[in-house]
Amino acid sequence: AILNLLRQLCESNASNERAPTFVFLENVQGFATSEARQLLLQTLQNCGFSWKEYVLSPIQLGIPNHRKRYYILCERNKERFSSCDENDTTIYTNFPAFSVGAAGFLATNQDDSANSNGQPEFEKKPISQYLNRETTESDWVMYGVDREALSQPWASDLPLVGPADVHSHCFTAFYSRQLHKSTGSLLLLHEQIPSVAAALASNDTTLDRSDMTQYVGMIRRFAPEELLRLFGFPINFSLSSTESEDAGDALRLQTQYKLIGNSINVTVVSILFFELVVLSQS
Repeated sequence: AILNLLRQLCESNASNERAPTFVFLENVQGFATSEARQLLLQTLQNCGFSWKEYVLSPIQLGIPNHRKRYYILCERNKERFSSCDENDTTIYTNFPAFSVGAAGFLATNQDDSANSNGQPEFEKKPISQYLNRETTESDWVMYGVDREALSQPWASDLPLVGPADVHSHCFTAFYSRQLHKSTGSLLLLHEQIPSVAAALASNDTTLDRSDMTQYVGMIRRFAPEELLRLFGFPINFSLSSTESEDAGDALRLQTQYKLIGNSINVTVVSILFFELVVLSQS
């Protein structure tokens, strides 16, 4: 997709056709140090763009999910952003100041004071705010981690979080296929352990991982609709669910997880898109 974008920008510039006014790109964090980024910046410079680069995560907004990604905002206007030279290495790691109050995210302090890194302090929201009201029997069938998996030697290293926790690992397209922190967190629903982080940090109430089978019926994957809430999708947005291959347009569960894992955090992108397009017109 990036190579195709570069080709189209080059062709439109060479043929004197009007190149797009705006370009917005999201990619994995590693793109920030890649050769592909250098090619992109060279092309943007040749086509008369200026740009602003970010590496951001929704956890900075108080959303309980780590998903650090690279973003670049580009306008075909050399005066819009300070960066219009491919050798400029400035990449911002804080959200723009107007993000305070945007999309319902308010700074913890009324004076919108920033932390030591200059980032406004946002209220940390617990995972419980994004979960379904209850986990039904059918939910455990669909999303539960079974006894066989919990009896494996590696089960003690499962990436568990509780409803009261304020963070979770980045969810990827392999969430339905692999039980590992590199693909996303699992939810431990245990009335005595509302916060896994607190249990691990406590000297009195540690999380017992000696025999993970004791948590059968208590550990499950996040449901697709719960992940969509974490990703900032509208409440009325959903992916239909089925395990049947013959259910018409309905998407299989594995496909839903893959689509969500390859998706974007809508809240983060909305803030940056506002900076790129709406502030350009004001």
